[in-house]
Amino acid sequence: MLFSNRVKKAILFFLVSFVLLYFFYATQDFLPKWDGYGYQILKGQPLSGYLFVDPLFMFIPLVGFAFMWVALSWYLRRFKDEQILSIPFALVFVVASYTSFFIAIVGYFWNNAFLVAVARGDPSPGLNSFGITWSFAWENFMDLLLKSPFFLFVLSAVLGWLSYILIHKYWNEKLPHVA
Repeated sequence: MLFSNRVKKAILFFLVSFVLLYFFYATQDFLPKWDGYGYQILKGQPLSGYLFVDPLFMFIPLVGFAFMWVALSWYLRRFKDEQILSIPFALVFVVASYTSFFIAIVGYFWNNAFLVAVARGDPSPGLNSFGITWSFAWENFMDLLLKSPFFLFVLSAVLGWLSYILIHKYWNEKLPHVA
């Protein structure tokens, strides 16, 4: 047999979550579409025109889902602790993920602002550029997050977490080496 039942169930849940993410992504106006990249032929065709929605859309959900699936399997085998399957874990994961995205935004834009301030000859480039960067990141965080593939990555990871729970708790699959 090519795949075990567990792998078949994981593939089924991935396909379902991919379709859910696709419809969410294709129907929401705030998420980037290919027509934003100059593909005007796709404009006005919400589902057929957004077959690939965004160039990164095809692989980001697979990576996020697989990342969470492998991480959960490893953690449960290594530590034999089921707390990772609780809702507080998912909330902490989402908050930590988006916090790390905010820190990355601040770091990226602070570096650019610092280099511009140094090139201008500002007397205190680090402090001045950090204040500007912090306010810019705070004001534009949601817009930058929703337009980045990281938003989709975290959503697919949460769906991977939910799929893992559904398969192993409610679809008669025993957790690996957990009492």
